[in-house]
Amino acid sequence: MIRQLKIIFSGGGTGGHLYPAVAVAKNLEKKHRCSLLFVGTKKGIESTVIPDLGYNLKHVWISGIARGRLFKNILFPLKMAVSFLQSTFIILGFKPHAVIGTGGYASWPVLMAAYMMRIPVFLQEQNIKPGLVTKSMSSKANTVYLSYAETEKYISKKTRKIVTGNPTRDDLGKYDKKEACRFLNLDPDKKTVFVFGGSQGSLFINNLIKKCAGELSKKQNLQILWATGPRWAEELRKDVKYSNIHIVPFIKNMAAAYGACDLAVCRSGATTIAELTRLGIPAVFIPFARAADNHQQKNAELLYQKGAAYMITEKEVVPGKLISLLDSIVNDPEKLKSMSEKSGNLGKPGAAGIIADDILNVLKKR
Repeated sequence: MIRQLKIIFSGGGTGGHLYPAVAVAKNLEKKHRCSLLFVGTKKGIESTVIPDLGYNLKHVWISGIARGRLFKNILFPLKMAVSFLQSTFIILGFKPHAVIGTGGYASWPVLMAAYMMRIPVFLQEQNIKPGLVTKSMSSKANTVYLSYAETEKYISKKTRKIVTGNPTRDDLGKYDKKEACRFLNLDPDKKTVFVFGGSQGSLFINNLIKKCAGELSKKQNLQILWATGPRWAEELRKDVKYSNIHIVPFIKNMAAAYGACDLAVCRSGATTIAELTRLGIPAVFIPFARAADNHQQKNAELLYQKGAAYMITEKEVVPGKLISLLDSIVNDPEKLKSMSEKSGNLGKPGAAGIIADDILNVLKKR
């Protein structure tokens, strides 16, 4: 085995693609001496998260496809070509032993450049139905790590694939409720509903909770931790002023937020689901209606079928329906406990370690 492995991680844009990469990176560092480099964009969440974690980050120019908006995609072929050249130079400079892609538009040029240069490529897919990067690169990868067995049918039979679960960060469970509430200035004796819309927030969920706020403020046994996203926090703080509704723009310490949480109201991205099930947190999912291939609804349906969550689509949800559902869960300790247990049964806390071990074993044989 090489004394110091050089590995590039490509993936980001959103936390759903970035945090699985971080989880695998941290496990690789525990198991072997590594030099790690992340590649992403200046506009993605990785531009702030990765430097804060102490990792080096290189940028490529690429941006995502604006679905259904032809004019906004005019520059996409040029951005793709330039990003491929940028990735090639990054790889030539860093000389990695492997490149690991966790999805998102920023990962494709790096993975393709690595493949063309005969550097081992590994993919990690979060969703039941694979995204465009996994679809286009799986036949070129050494191994594809899947979060769900149901995803195998979408991957070529010739491709080596392992169902590992979706990797999550090992520090997520470090707070109990009392410690978490103290850290977040919440009341540990109240039930906490954690509302969030992903790493960037959700305007739809924000508007919904704003309409519910008056009724929720009357619930004496309830408090709301509401991560609005940076764009909307200031405006909502002006409009929603209740002592039991705590508005924050962004949660940097998700371990504390999850530790305080009795029930989540959120989108159903794959990484969110992996984190909730790792910790056994029940949820009410409101899937993002415009997610590619409707993958968020498919994710939510799976947990609903297992009894770990409820799901309300954007078309169905109205303030009264959500408030009634929250009451029925929060005020029923047995239901809350049952959902928590069923959620925890679906968790895969060892996923990142399994992936790291396999990558090291593959590279050891080369």
